[in-house]
Amino acid sequence: MVTVNVAENNDLNPSSSTWEVAYPPQLTAVRNIYFFNSNENIYLRGILFAGRVEISSCFWEGFIQAVASCSSVYADGKTIKDCSFAYPRPSNPTGIIYAFDLSGLGDNLCFRENSVTSNIISIHGLKVSLSNGADICNNIINSNILIKDSKAINFSSNHCETVEKRNENGKLSTQLKITRSIVNILDNFFEKGSEPSIKILDEDIYNDLSTITLLNNAFMYYENEGDSSSYDISIDTQVSLKIINSFRYWVIRDLIGKMYPLGLSISDKLGNPFKNYNDYSYFLSTDGCVKTNLTVNRNHSIHTGSFESIVPMENDDVVWRKAAGSYTYTYQMICDINRNIQIIPTSSIGTMKLTKKGVLFVLYGNTTFENQILLRLIRQKDRDTVSEYVDIPLCGNRMLHDNGVSVHGFMWKSYTAPVPLSNPTIPVGAVEFSGDNCSVKKCLQTYYRKLASRRYYF
Repeated sequence: MVTVNVAENNDLNPSSSTWEVAYPPQLTAVRNIYFFNSNENIYLRGILFAGRVEISSCFWEGFIQAVASCSSVYADGKTIKDCSFAYPRPSNPTGIIYAFDLSGLGDNLCFRENSVTSNIISIHGLKVSLSNGADICNNIINSNILIKDSKAINFSSNHCETVEKRNENGKLSTQLKITRSIVNILDNFFEKGSEPSIKILDEDIYNDLSTITLLNNAFMYYENEGDSSSYDISIDTQVSLKIINSFRYWVIRDLIGKMYPLGLSISDKLGNPFKNYNDYSYFLSTDGCVKTNLTVNRNHSIHTGSFESIVPMENDDVVWRKAAGSYTYTYQMICDINRNIQIIPTSSIGTMKLTKKGVLFVLYGNTTFENQILLRLIRQKDRDTVSEYVDIPLCGNRMLHDNGVSVHGFMWKSYTAPVPLSNPTIPVGAVEFSGDNCSVKKCLQTYYRKLASRRYYF
Protein backbone atom coordinates (compact mmCIF):
# COMPACT_ATOMS: atom_id res chain seq x y z
CA MET A 1 0.00 0.00 0.00
CA VAL A 2 1.17 3.53 -0.80
CA THR A 3 0.79 5.82 2.21
CA VAL A 4 0.40 9.58 1.91
CA ASN A 5 1.03 11.68 5.04
CA VAL A 6 0.63 8.60 7.27
CA ALA A 7 3.33 8.13 9.94
CA GLU A 8 5.70 5.16 9.64
CA ASN A 9 4.59 3.66 12.95
CA ASN A 10 1.03 3.45 11.67
CA ASP A 11 -0.23 -0.08 11.16
CA LEU A 12 -1.96 0.85 7.92
CA ASN A 13 -5.29 0.94 9.70
CA PRO A 14 -7.55 3.50 7.98
CA SER A 15 -9.10 4.32 11.37
CA SER A 16 -5.79 5.46 12.85
CA SER A 17 -5.36 9.14 13.66
CA THR A 18 -1.59 9.10 13.22
CA TRP A 19 -0.31 11.39 10.50
CA GLU A 20 2.97 13.11 9.71
CA VAL A 21 1.72 16.65 9.08
CA ALA A 22 -1.47 17.84 10.74
CA TYR A 23 -3.88 19.82 8.52
CA PRO A 24 -1.51 20.06 5.56
CA PRO A 25 -2.16 22.46 2.67
CA GLN A 26 -3.12 20.89 -0.62
CA LEU A 27 0.38 20.32 -1.88
CA THR A 28 0.32 16.53 -2.20
CA ALA A 29 -0.86 14.97 -5.44
CA VAL A 30 -0.77 11.45 -6.86
CA ARG A 31 -1.23 11.46 -10.62
CA ASN A 32 -0.93 9.30 -13.74
CA ILE A 33 -0.06 5.95 -12.15
CA TYR A 34 -1.22 2.50 -13.26
CA PHE A 35 -1.45 0.17 -10.24
CA PHE A 36 -1.53 -3.47 -11.37
CA ASN A 37 -1.74 -6.76 -9.46
CA SER A 38 -1.58 -9.94 -11.53
CA ASN A 39 -1.51 -12.40 -8.62
CA GLU A 40 -4.90 -13.92 -7.78
CA ASN A 41 -3.69 -14.93 -4.31
CA ILE A 42 -2.38 -11.55 -3.17
CA TYR A 43 -4.87 -9.02 -1.85
CA LEU A 44 -3.56 -5.53 -2.36
CA ARG A 45 -4.91 -2.13 -1.38
CA GLY A 46 -3.91 1.03 -3.17
CA ILE A 47 -3.49 4.34 -1.33
CA LEU A 48 -4.07 5.23 2.33
CA PHE A 49 -3.91 8.94 3.07
CA ALA A 50 -4.41 11.41 5.88
CA GLY A 51 -5.09 15.10 5.34
CA ARG A 52 -5.67 17.00 2.15
CA VAL A 53 -4.66 15.28 -1.08
CA GLU A 54 -5.48 15.14 -4.79
CA ILE A 55 -5.48 11.78 -6.58
CA SER A 56 -6.10 11.97 -10.31
CA SER A 57 -5.75 9.97 -13.53
CA CYS A 58 -4.83 6.72 -11.76
CA PHE A 59 -5.98 3.17 -12.57
CA TRP A 60 -6.21 0.16 -10.24
CA GLU A 61 -6.50 -3.34 -11.67
CA GLY A 62 -6.52 -6.50 -9.55
CA PHE A 63 -6.79 -4.65 -6.22
CA ILE A 64 -9.38 -5.05 -3.47
CA GLN A 65 -9.29 -1.31 -2.72
CA ALA A 66 -8.04 1.77 -4.53
CA VAL A 67 -8.14 4.60 -1.98
CA ALA A 68 -8.93 4.96 1.73
CA SER A 69 -8.72 7.98 4.00
CA CYS A 70 -7.97 7.80 7.72
CA SER A 71 -11.46 8.11 9.16
CA SER A 72 -10.48 9.82 12.42
CA VAL A 73 -8.43 12.56 10.74
CA TYR A 74 -10.10 15.84 9.75
CA ALA A 75 -9.36 16.86 6.18
CA ASP A 76 -10.86 19.37 3.77
CA GLY A 77 -10.43 19.22 0.05
CA LYS A 78 -10.12 15.48 -0.55
CA THR A 79 -10.11 15.20 -4.34
CA ILE A 80 -10.42 12.05 -6.44
CA LYS A 81 -10.91 12.65 -10.15
CA ASP A 82 -10.51 10.87 -13.48
CA CYS A 83 -9.56 7.57 -11.80
CA SER A 84 -10.60 3.99 -12.62
CA PHE A 85 -11.04 0.83 -10.55
CA ALA A 86 -11.81 -2.48 -12.25
CA TYR A 87 -11.27 -6.25 -12.21
CA PRO A 88 -10.83 -6.58 -8.43
CA ARG A 89 -9.47 -9.78 -6.92
CA PRO A 90 -11.76 -11.89 -4.72
CA SER A 91 -11.63 -10.34 -1.28
CA ASN A 92 -9.84 -12.16 1.54
CA PRO A 93 -10.70 -9.87 4.50
CA THR A 94 -14.12 -10.32 6.05
CA GLY A 95 -16.83 -7.70 5.72
CA ILE A 96 -17.51 -5.07 3.08
CA ILE A 97 -14.64 -3.19 1.44
CA TYR A 98 -15.20 -0.01 -0.58
CA ALA A 99 -12.99 0.64 -3.60
CA PHE A 100 -13.00 4.31 -2.59
CA ASP A 101 -13.51 4.76 1.17
CA LEU A 102 -13.61 8.50 1.83
CA SER A 103 -14.44 8.56 5.52
CA GLY A 104 -13.67 11.21 8.12
CA LEU A 105 -14.74 14.75 8.89
CA GLY A 106 -14.14 17.48 6.34
CA ASP A 107 -15.74 19.55 3.63
CA ASN A 108 -15.08 20.36 -0.02
CA LEU A 109 -14.80 16.70 -0.98
CA CYS A 110 -14.68 16.13 -4.73
CA PHE A 111 -15.29 12.76 -6.42
CA ARG A 112 -15.84 13.28 -10.11
CA GLU A 113 -15.30 11.75 -13.56
CA ASN A 114 -14.25 8.40 -12.09
CA SER A 115 -15.11 4.87 -13.18
CA VAL A 116 -15.73 2.15 -10.58
CA THR A 117 -16.80 -1.39 -11.47
CA SER A 118 -16.83 -4.38 -9.14
CA ASN A 119 -18.12 -7.87 -9.88
CA ILE A 120 -17.29 -9.11 -6.36
CA ILE A 121 -20.13 -9.19 -3.81
CA SER A 122 -17.97 -8.00 -0.90
CA ILE A 123 -16.21 -5.18 -2.79
CA HIS A 124 -18.44 -2.14 -3.13
CA GLY A 125 -17.88 1.11 -4.98
CA LEU A 126 -17.89 4.32 -2.94
CA LYS A 127 -18.30 5.30 0.70
CA VAL A 128 -18.62 8.88 1.91
CA SER A 129 -19.14 9.45 5.63
CA LEU A 130 -18.92 12.42 8.00
CA SER A 131 -18.62 14.86 5.11
CA ASN A 132 -19.91 18.40 5.45
CA GLY A 133 -19.93 19.12 1.75
CA ALA A 134 -19.23 16.91 -1.24
CA ASP A 135 -19.66 16.92 -5.00
CA ILE A 136 -20.10 13.38 -6.40
CA CYS A 137 -20.73 13.93 -10.09
CA ASN A 138 -20.17 12.68 -13.63
CA ASN A 139 -19.04 9.22 -12.50
CA ILE A 140 -19.65 5.67 -13.66
CA ILE A 141 -20.26 3.72 -10.44
CA ASN A 142 -21.26 0.12 -11.10
CA SER A 143 -21.24 -1.03 -7.50
CA ASN A 144 -22.94 -0.11 -4.23
CA ILE A 145 -22.61 3.41 -2.84
CA LEU A 146 -22.96 4.49 0.80
CA ILE A 147 -23.50 8.07 1.98
CA LYS A 148 -23.60 8.20 5.76
CA ASP A 149 -23.72 10.89 8.48
CA SER A 150 -23.14 13.63 5.90
CA LYS A 151 -24.61 16.99 4.93
CA ALA A 152 -24.63 19.17 1.81
CA ILE A 153 -23.98 16.26 -0.56
CA ASN A 154 -24.55 16.67 -4.29
CA PHE A 155 -24.95 13.35 -6.15
CA SER A 156 -25.48 14.29 -9.77
CA SER A 157 -25.10 13.09 -13.36
CA ASN A 158 -23.82 9.67 -12.33
CA HIS A 159 -24.33 6.45 -14.27
CA CYS A 160 -25.03 3.31 -12.21
CA GLU A 161 -25.46 -0.10 -13.86
CA THR A 162 -25.76 -3.72 -12.75
CA VAL A 163 -22.73 -5.98 -13.25
CA GLU A 164 -22.34 -9.66 -14.10
CA LYS A 165 -21.11 -11.60 -11.06
CA ARG A 166 -17.55 -12.92 -11.17
CA ASN A 167 -17.59 -16.66 -11.97
CA GLU A 168 -21.30 -16.87 -11.12
CA ASN A 169 -24.64 -16.58 -12.85
CA GLY A 170 -26.73 -13.48 -12.33
CA LYS A 171 -26.00 -9.83 -11.76
CA LEU A 172 -25.02 -7.58 -8.89
CA SER A 173 -27.31 -4.62 -8.34
CA THR A 174 -25.98 -1.13 -7.80
CA GLN A 175 -27.71 0.55 -4.87
CA LEU A 176 -27.28 4.05 -3.45
CA LYS A 177 -27.77 3.73 0.31
CA ILE A 178 -28.26 6.87 2.39
CA THR A 179 -28.19 6.98 6.19
CA ARG A 180 -28.66 10.10 8.33
CA SER A 181 -27.71 12.51 5.56
CA ILE A 182 -28.81 15.48 3.47
CA VAL A 183 -28.41 14.65 -0.21
CA ASN A 184 -29.44 16.23 -3.48
CA ILE A 185 -29.86 13.43 -6.07
CA LEU A 186 -29.97 15.08 -9.48
CA ASP A 187 -29.97 13.86 -13.11
CA ASN A 188 -28.73 10.31 -12.48
CA PHE A 189 -29.09 7.08 -14.47
CA PHE A 190 -29.94 4.00 -12.39
CA GLU A 191 -30.23 0.60 -14.05
CA LYS A 192 -32.80 -1.40 -12.08
CA GLY A 193 -31.51 -4.58 -10.46
CA SER A 194 -32.68 -7.13 -7.92
CA GLU A 195 -32.69 -4.48 -5.16
CA PRO A 196 -34.27 -1.00 -5.13
CA SER A 197 -31.86 1.49 -6.72
CA ILE A 198 -32.03 3.87 -3.74
CA LYS A 199 -32.35 2.85 -0.10
CA ILE A 200 -32.87 5.46 2.62
CA LEU A 201 -32.47 3.87 6.03
CA ASP A 202 -31.69 5.03 9.56
CA GLU A 203 -30.07 2.05 11.25
CA ASP A 204 -30.16 3.53 14.76
CA ILE A 205 -32.95 4.29 17.22
CA TYR A 206 -32.28 8.00 17.66
CA ASN A 207 -34.81 9.17 15.06
CA ASP A 208 -32.24 10.90 12.86
CA LEU A 209 -33.94 12.24 9.74
CA SER A 210 -32.51 12.03 6.23
CA THR A 211 -33.49 14.90 3.93
CA ILE A 212 -33.41 13.92 0.27
CA THR A 213 -34.31 15.75 -2.95
CA LEU A 214 -34.80 13.52 -5.99
CA LEU A 215 -34.84 15.57 -9.20
CA ASN A 216 -34.85 14.46 -12.87
CA ASN A 217 -33.61 10.91 -12.26
CA ALA A 218 -34.12 7.92 -14.55
CA PHE A 219 -34.72 4.41 -13.19
CA MET A 220 -34.14 2.16 -16.19
CA TYR A 221 -36.03 -1.10 -16.63
CA TYR A 222 -34.23 -3.25 -19.23
CA GLU A 223 -36.56 -5.61 -21.10
CA ASN A 224 -35.50 -9.22 -21.80
CA GLU A 225 -32.79 -9.22 -19.11
CA GLY A 226 -34.45 -11.07 -16.24
CA ASP A 227 -36.49 -9.89 -13.31
CA SER A 228 -35.70 -6.73 -11.40
CA SER A 229 -37.02 -5.41 -8.12
CA SER A 230 -40.65 -4.28 -8.16
CA TYR A 231 -39.49 -1.17 -6.31
CA ASP A 232 -37.32 1.74 -7.34
CA ILE A 233 -36.80 3.16 -3.85
CA SER A 234 -36.91 1.77 -0.30
CA ILE A 235 -37.41 4.10 2.68
CA ASP A 236 -37.92 3.99 6.42
CA THR A 237 -40.19 6.20 8.51
CA GLN A 238 -37.53 8.83 9.26
CA VAL A 239 -37.24 10.65 5.97
CA SER A 240 -38.11 13.88 4.22
CA LEU A 241 -38.16 12.95 0.54
CA LYS A 242 -39.01 15.41 -2.23
CA ILE A 243 -39.54 13.85 -5.68
CA ILE A 244 -39.64 15.93 -8.88
CA ASN A 245 -39.74 14.55 -12.44
CA SER A 246 -38.17 11.22 -11.53
CA PHE A 247 -39.58 8.24 -13.44
CA ARG A 248 -39.13 4.61 -14.38
CA TYR A 249 -38.28 4.12 -18.06
CA TRP A 250 -38.57 1.07 -20.34
CA VAL A 251 -35.59 0.34 -22.60
CA ILE A 252 -33.80 -2.51 -24.37
CA ARG A 253 -30.07 -2.64 -25.10
CA ASP A 254 -30.39 -1.61 -28.73
CA LEU A 255 -33.16 0.90 -28.08
CA ILE A 256 -31.77 2.87 -25.17
CA GLY A 257 -33.17 6.20 -26.33
CA LYS A 258 -36.85 5.38 -25.78
CA MET A 259 -38.70 7.74 -23.44
CA TYR A 260 -41.68 5.97 -21.85
CA PRO A 261 -42.02 7.49 -18.35
CA LEU A 262 -43.92 5.68 -15.61
CA GLY A 263 -44.37 6.50 -11.94
CA LEU A 264 -41.96 5.26 -9.30
CA SER A 265 -42.72 2.41 -6.92
CA ILE A 266 -41.60 2.66 -3.27
CA SER A 267 -41.37 0.06 -0.50
CA ASP A 268 -40.94 0.40 3.24
CA LYS A 269 -37.82 -0.92 4.95
CA LEU A 270 -39.38 -4.39 5.30
CA GLY A 271 -40.03 -4.64 1.57
CA ASN A 272 -43.79 -4.02 1.75
CA PRO A 273 -45.43 -1.73 -0.83
CA PHE A 274 -45.87 1.88 0.26
CA LYS A 275 -49.43 2.12 -1.05
CA ASN A 276 -50.04 5.66 0.19
CA TYR A 277 -47.47 6.75 -2.40
CA ASN A 278 -47.72 4.03 -5.04
CA ASP A 279 -51.49 4.40 -5.56
CA TYR A 280 -50.89 8.03 -6.56
CA SER A 281 -47.45 7.65 -8.11
CA TYR A 282 -48.84 8.70 -11.49
CA PHE A 283 -48.76 12.33 -10.31
CA LEU A 284 -46.49 12.17 -7.22
CA SER A 285 -43.51 11.16 -9.40
CA THR A 286 -43.87 14.48 -11.19
CA ASP A 287 -44.16 16.42 -7.94
CA GLY A 288 -44.54 14.67 -4.59
CA CYS A 289 -43.32 14.72 -1.02
CA VAL A 290 -43.00 12.00 1.63
CA LYS A 291 -42.54 13.10 5.23
CA THR A 292 -41.92 11.51 8.63
CA ASN A 293 -43.91 8.36 9.44
CA LEU A 294 -44.60 7.79 5.73
CA THR A 295 -47.08 10.62 5.37
CA VAL A 296 -47.63 11.90 1.84
CA ASN A 297 -48.46 15.43 0.73
CA ARG A 298 -50.90 15.23 -2.19
CA ASN A 299 -51.75 18.49 -3.92
CA HIS A 300 -52.59 18.02 -7.56
CA SER A 301 -55.29 18.47 -10.19
CA ILE A 302 -56.11 16.02 -12.98
CA HIS A 303 -58.00 16.99 -16.13
CA THR A 304 -59.89 13.89 -17.20
CA GLY A 305 -60.03 14.73 -20.91
CA SER A 306 -61.31 12.23 -23.44
CA PHE A 307 -59.81 8.78 -24.00
CA GLU A 308 -60.49 6.57 -27.03
CA SER A 309 -58.98 3.07 -26.81
CA ILE A 310 -56.04 0.76 -26.14
CA VAL A 311 -54.86 -1.23 -29.16
CA PRO A 312 -52.80 -4.43 -28.60
CA MET A 313 -50.36 -5.98 -31.05
CA GLU A 314 -47.50 -8.49 -31.01
CA ASN A 315 -44.07 -6.96 -30.55
CA ASP A 316 -40.72 -8.31 -31.77
CA ASP A 317 -38.77 -6.48 -29.06
CA VAL A 318 -40.36 -8.36 -26.15
CA VAL A 319 -39.99 -12.07 -25.34
CA TRP A 320 -43.19 -13.70 -24.01
CA ARG A 321 -42.35 -15.36 -20.67
CA LYS A 322 -45.76 -16.80 -19.79
CA ALA A 323 -47.46 -19.99 -21.00
CA ALA A 324 -48.58 -19.86 -24.64
CA GLY A 325 -52.28 -19.38 -25.28
CA SER A 326 -55.04 -16.87 -25.91
CA TYR A 327 -55.28 -14.01 -23.41
CA THR A 328 -58.20 -11.61 -23.10
CA TYR A 329 -57.40 -8.12 -21.83
CA THR A 330 -59.62 -5.46 -20.26
CA TYR A 331 -58.68 -2.22 -18.54
CA GLN A 332 -59.74 0.54 -16.16
CA MET A 333 -58.40 4.08 -15.76
CA ILE A 334 -58.40 5.10 -12.12
CA CYS A 335 -57.88 8.49 -10.50
CA ASP A 336 -58.24 7.30 -6.90
CA ILE A 337 -58.18 3.56 -6.29
CA ASN A 338 -59.12 3.93 -2.62
CA ARG A 339 -62.26 5.97 -3.36
CA ASN A 340 -63.05 4.10 -6.60
CA ILE A 341 -62.94 7.20 -8.80
CA GLN A 342 -62.44 6.17 -12.44
CA ILE A 343 -62.50 8.05 -15.71
CA ILE A 344 -62.86 4.79 -17.65
CA PRO A 345 -64.78 1.88 -16.08
CA THR A 346 -64.04 -1.68 -17.20
CA SER A 347 -63.51 -1.67 -20.98
CA SER A 348 -62.35 -4.26 -23.49
CA ILE A 349 -58.95 -4.30 -25.18
CA GLY A 350 -59.22 -7.60 -27.04
CA THR A 351 -57.84 -11.14 -27.20
CA MET A 352 -54.26 -11.98 -28.17
CA LYS A 353 -52.88 -15.40 -29.13
CA LEU A 354 -49.38 -15.38 -27.66
CA THR A 355 -46.53 -17.86 -28.01
CA LYS A 356 -43.08 -16.24 -28.26
CA LYS A 357 -43.63 -12.52 -28.78
CA GLY A 358 -44.85 -10.12 -26.11
CA VAL A 359 -47.60 -7.52 -26.39
CA LEU A 360 -47.32 -3.84 -27.26
CA PHE A 361 -50.23 -1.69 -26.08
CA VAL A 362 -50.76 1.65 -27.82
CA LEU A 363 -52.95 4.15 -25.96
CA TYR A 364 -55.08 6.49 -28.05
CA GLY A 365 -56.60 9.65 -26.62
CA ASN A 366 -57.29 13.06 -28.08
CA THR A 367 -55.35 16.21 -27.24
CA THR A 368 -57.36 16.78 -24.05
CA PHE A 369 -56.15 13.54 -22.43
CA GLU A 370 -53.00 13.86 -20.30
CA ASN A 371 -52.11 10.15 -20.06
CA GLN A 372 -51.48 10.83 -16.38
CA ILE A 373 -53.56 8.18 -14.64
CA LEU A 374 -53.40 4.82 -12.86
CA LEU A 375 -54.05 2.19 -15.53
CA ARG A 376 -55.25 -1.22 -14.38
CA LEU A 377 -54.83 -4.01 -16.93
CA ILE A 378 -56.79 -7.23 -16.33
CA ARG A 379 -55.90 -10.46 -18.12
CA GLN A 380 -57.41 -13.95 -18.35
CA LYS A 381 -56.09 -16.97 -20.24
CA ASP A 382 -58.49 -19.15 -22.20
CA ARG A 383 -60.24 -21.77 -20.04
CA ASP A 384 -58.59 -20.41 -16.87
CA THR A 385 -60.83 -19.53 -13.95
CA VAL A 386 -58.29 -17.17 -12.35
CA SER A 387 -57.47 -13.74 -13.76
CA GLU A 388 -54.53 -11.43 -13.14
CA TYR A 389 -54.13 -7.68 -12.95
CA VAL A 390 -51.37 -5.07 -12.89
CA ASP A 391 -51.55 -1.40 -11.87
CA ILE A 392 -49.39 0.92 -13.98
CA PRO A 393 -48.85 4.61 -13.08
CA LEU A 394 -48.88 6.46 -16.41
CA CYS A 395 -46.91 9.71 -16.52
CA GLY A 396 -47.55 10.78 -20.11
CA ASN A 397 -46.56 7.45 -21.64
CA ARG A 398 -48.61 6.03 -24.55
CA MET A 399 -46.70 2.75 -25.09
CA LEU A 400 -46.67 -0.30 -22.81
CA HIS A 401 -45.08 -3.75 -23.17
CA ASP A 402 -46.29 -6.99 -21.55
CA ASN A 403 -43.81 -9.88 -21.33
CA GLY A 404 -46.27 -12.06 -19.43
CA VAL A 405 -44.56 -11.58 -16.06
CA SER A 406 -44.59 -7.80 -15.83
CA VAL A 407 -45.38 -4.59 -17.66
CA HIS A 408 -42.25 -2.44 -17.54
CA GLY A 409 -41.31 -4.14 -14.28
CA PHE A 410 -44.74 -3.81 -12.65
CA MET A 411 -45.62 -7.38 -11.75
CA TRP A 412 -48.86 -9.16 -12.63
CA LYS A 413 -50.83 -10.28 -9.54
CA SER A 414 -53.58 -12.79 -8.93
CA TYR A 415 -57.11 -11.48 -9.32
CA THR A 416 -58.87 -10.95 -5.98
CA ALA A 417 -61.99 -8.93 -5.17
CA PRO A 418 -62.59 -6.08 -5.67
CA VAL A 419 -60.75 -6.42 -8.98
CA PRO A 420 -62.01 -5.07 -11.27
CA LEU A 421 -63.44 -2.18 -9.28
CA SER A 422 -67.18 -1.89 -9.85
CA ASN A 423 -69.76 0.91 -9.54
CA PRO A 424 -67.21 3.71 -9.70
CA THR A 425 -67.68 7.45 -9.41
CA ILE A 426 -66.97 8.85 -12.88
CA PRO A 427 -65.87 12.50 -12.94
CA VAL A 428 -66.44 14.91 -15.80
CA GLY A 429 -63.79 17.59 -16.11
CA ALA A 430 -61.35 17.40 -13.22
CA VAL A 431 -60.23 15.65 -10.05
CA GLU A 432 -58.39 17.69 -7.43
CA PHE A 433 -56.36 16.36 -4.50
CA SER A 434 -55.64 18.58 -1.51
CA GLY A 435 -53.96 16.88 1.42
CA ASP A 436 -56.20 13.99 2.45
CA ASN A 437 -59.17 15.44 0.56
CA CYS A 438 -60.29 14.77 -2.99
CA SER A 439 -62.84 16.81 -4.95
CA VAL A 440 -64.51 15.61 -8.14
CA LYS A 441 -66.26 17.75 -10.69
CA LYS A 442 -69.29 15.85 -11.99
CA CYS A 443 -72.29 17.25 -13.86
CA LEU A 444 -71.51 20.74 -12.52
CA GLN A 445 -72.26 19.60 -8.95
CA THR A 446 -70.08 18.86 -5.95
CA TYR A 447 -70.55 15.53 -4.24
CA TYR A 448 -69.53 14.68 -0.68
CA ARG A 449 -68.58 11.32 0.68
CA LYS A 450 -67.34 10.06 4.02
CA LEU A 451 -64.41 7.63 4.04
CA ALA A 452 -62.50 6.19 7.01
CA SER A 453 -64.36 8.45 9.43
CA ARG A 454 -63.19 11.57 7.62
CA ARG A 455 -64.99 13.86 5.24
CA TYR A 456 -63.71 13.97 1.70
CA TYR A 457 -65.04 16.15 -1.06
CA PHE A 458 -66.05 14.51 -4.31
